[in-house]
Amino acid sequence: MAQLEFITSVMQGFPASRSPREKDGALNMTRALDMTMLKHPKVGDMLEGFFVAYVIPELGSSDRFLRFRSTDLIRTFSAQMRWRDQKVSAASSHATLASSDTLHRTSRAPSAAS
Repeated sequence: MAQLEFITSVMQGFPASRSPREKDGALNMTRALDMTMLKHPKVGDMLEGFFVAYVIPELGSSDRFLRFRSTDLIRTFSAQMRWRDQKVSAASSHATLASSDTLHRTSRAPSAAS
């Protein structure tokens, strides 16, 4: 699939030759292709490695939009996917909850002092 090759090239190029916005676009494309990727005979078996290499690390990103996108992907795919490595499953679940909390806290405007 040409789309998957493009997504992979962007992921592999980040951050050396690809910007955070480009990675966000590739993660968004991944979200759009979720069921196709899950059901694909070759891709489905490689998704855990993809998440470990490219998605889970973004839970700690300094870019809020990458934290949001990675959290969204983990939630979406986790509903349909069984992680083989239970440590990855537990780590991604905890990281998603922590990242969601962090995302909400950092996106709120500071309150004005009276």
